[in-house]
Amino acid sequence: MIMYDKGIAAIGGGAAAGTLAFTGFDVVWYLLGGFALIAAGLALLRTLPRKQA
Repeated sequence: MIMYDKGIAAIGGGAAAGTLAFTGFDVVWYLLGGFALIAAGLALLRTLPRKQA
């Protein structure tokens, strides 16, 4: 009896690229969210008045 088919294992391995094992968390979404937070913070800093020396 064959427990694992090679075709199914290859498809499953390609579909799970970028996700952490057994959690479903995708690292790409964390990177995208971090970039968005940094960009929003920098945009907020640009709106604040600067001190004139």
